[in-house]
Amino acid sequence: MKHEATYVYSYRLDTNDEIPETLDKIENLPFLYDGREQKNSRKYLECARCGARYPCF
Repeated sequence: MKHEATYVYSYRLDTNDEIPETLDKIENLPFLYDGREQKNSRKYLECARCGARYPCF
């Protein structure tokens, strides 16, 4: 059985420091993990021969 899930992660940027003037500096902004929200989830069986997927309810 396989389990597949989709999540949306949110982060808070540490804006106590100066806001960077160039895009190169944006990559190095410190961030804090804020939350994770599950958007979708499903379990299924997958056939090893043909790859067909059968949902588990």
